[in-house]
Amino acid sequence: MTSRNLLLVFIALIVAALVSMLLRTCSRPVQVSKPPGVSERLSQPSGKSELERESGLKTVRLKNAGEVSVEVTVKKWCGPGDLDAIKLDLEHSDDKTILLTLEPVNLSEGGFSPLVKKVEPGELFSGFNHKFSLPRLDSGVLLGIFLCKDSAHKNRCADKPGADFNEIFSRYMAKGHPRANAKADDKSYFYQFLALQKGSVTIFEKTDISRLAYRKAGRYLSDRVSVPPEAIQKALDTTEARNKVVRSLALDTEGGRSDVSLVLPIYDQGACQRKEYPLDVPAEIPKTR
Repeated sequence: MTSRNLLLVFIALIVAALVSMLLRTCSRPVQVSKPPGVSERLSQPSGKSELERESGLKTVRLKNAGEVSVEVTVKKWCGPGDLDAIKLDLEHSDDKTILLTLEPVNLSEGGFSPLVKKVEPGELFSGFNHKFSLPRLDSGVLLGIFLCKDSAHKNRCADKPGADFNEIFSRYMAKGHPRANAKADDKSYFYQFLALQKGSVTIFEKTDISRLAYRKAGRYLSDRVSVPPEAIQKALDTTEARNKVVRSLALDTEGGRSDVSLVLPIYDQGACQRKEYPLDVPAEIPKTR
């Protein structure tokens, strides 16, 4: 093999390694450092019951019983993030409608119409706050908070498949992908479970949840939310299935300005210089010349 061919092979290996590293960083970490204004949680907050700790759930009072306030925050880090994938999809979409919704986890659950905010591109990539006005709740409701692309204008997100971020990055960045130039399908880019009950909200504090924790969560919700056990189990099964695909960062309830804070990561070169990586990336990434 000539020296020129050896050089080409060496360059190809470097490129393959970089692509592999890029795709590996797409997996959602359990936690990341919070942006300014979002406080760090303690591993076992005081005042929590044993069942609450084991389930990974947390219940807090709403600031206003008639609404749920949501803060969407952009998190810059050294790795591809949710917003990078959304941007790629939007570049391959004629209709760029993005929705933030609160709606039942399962489509078959009636009695609660989706609460919908249409998100403008400028809001999405800079962060924003929104208040969902709640209908009168005579019983608990098991909801999802979603962010999705809705070019079909169905005005909801729960009917859309979860986004596979590895597939999105591979499609647009891997040379010769068969669907590289196809129009992007509608999909949900963010999902987290959220239960409402008489002026309070219950969320999971982490993304990686064990089967045991889901069983404990069923017990915890049965004690706290006036919803039939079979509906709780169905909602948790759907949540487990969605979390295996989308793996969104966990909601936060300690930001101060809102009831829940939703974090969307995005790649930033400055974050690389500051060595601010997702937790599943080494503190030092080998440099290539």
